[in-house]
Amino acid sequence: MRIKIFKKFETKKILRIIEFGAQKAIFTFFFLFFIGMIFGGILFLKYFIFVQRAKINIEKEPPRVDRRIYNQVLKVWEERELKFEKAYEEIFLDF
Repeated sequence: MRIKIFKKFETKKILRIIEFGAQKAIFTFFFLFFIGMIFGGILFLKYFIFVQRAKINIEKEPPRVDRRIYNQVLKVWEERELKFEKAYEEIFLDF
């Protein structure tokens, strides 16, 4: 009884392909290496070359921070720092 996978490939054919790859290890290595180089080249193009070609808009004036919002953020940070220091001291009071 033959087990069929996907109704097109028989297990014997799949095993023959694997056996051929094992017998011709150097060719299998170069084939997989070539596939990896193609895949790596595509990724390189996508994430390096195409990104460099993209036009980057650089503003002439640097971004400015609103002083009021900046002070509010500093206040929140100071409050969190005080809570942390209090909690940190309480850890060692139990010992």
